[in-house]
Amino acid sequence: MFCSSRHFSLIVLLLVVLLTKAAAGASLSIYRNSTNKVWIEATSPLDIGYRLQASVDFQNWSDLSDQVSGLLSYRIDPTEDANRFFRLRTWTTTDLPVRLVMLGDSTVADYVLNSSQYSGWGQGMYGYLKPNVQVINLAISLQSTKSFLSSIQKDYLMRIKPEFVLIPFGRVDALTLSEPYYTSIAEYEANLKTIIQIVRDFDGTPILVTPTGPREFDDNGKIVPSLEDRCQVVRNVADESQAYLIDLHELSNNLYNELGPINSAYISSGNKDNVHFSLKGADIIAGLAVDAFPIILRAQLKHVE
Repeated sequence: MFCSSRHFSLIVLLLVVLLTKAAAGASLSIYRNSTNKVWIEATSPLDIGYRLQASVDFQNWSDLSDQVSGLLSYRIDPTEDANRFFRLRTWTTTDLPVRLVMLGDSTVADYVLNSSQYSGWGQGMYGYLKPNVQVINLAISLQSTKSFLSSIQKDYLMRIKPEFVLIPFGRVDALTLSEPYYTSIAEYEANLKTIIQIVRDFDGTPILVTPTGPREFDDNGKIVPSLEDRCQVVRNVADESQAYLIDLHELSNNLYNELGPINSAYISSGNKDNVHFSLKGADIIAGLAVDAFPIILRAQLKHVE
């Protein structure tokens, strides 16, 4: 471990690693980057999951980070953290029972929940994961961050207390003519942070997902930008909250632009609906999300590259 300034020497002295024998190869270090921010960097073998913890008395430990494996970089504040000890709480992630909950609107919801008219990409998630992973799709039509926070879906989430939660709100939040669902940018940001905290309160790991946009092309055969302001809020909240992020908006738009209007048509549900997905399209979009899973979840895929 190292530090580039004497100001942080106390932190270095208190940065300790308490690891079990099962966590051989795990490590902690501290550094200050080019923007003058201080980071703790943790790493362990990919089959070892862990959380970064802190304590002021070496007896009572609190979680700082979400569940992770491999490499983690966590920002710390030297004025607040100089008197804290740090450690990794570790366990093996191989073949553990895992529950993965998906939130969101009709672009995520299962086919049957949309009266068999179209599919959300959550419908395609089931086939990618190992049998030990229970996938629960709580996404429903016309769900925004605002309506979710007073919904039975929120109650279900808090009863289930899953290990991982995908949070892909945004499209319905942007519906300016739907007062029960619309949120301002400030409300949207605050609601996302509230949902993250709900998940962390039961020791789950929140994963923010930018919303998919419509498969709508301009005259040059390129996707017409949409939901850019909402997607940027998601990215900002992920950075500020040090939460995982899957930029599904960018990934899906890149795919549409690569395929073009004709070759990507099969992804949409048809009948002039370029927002929702066909069954095959749901599998394709879910595959984009899966490919962007954090490492700790990639260990739960049927075929890990």
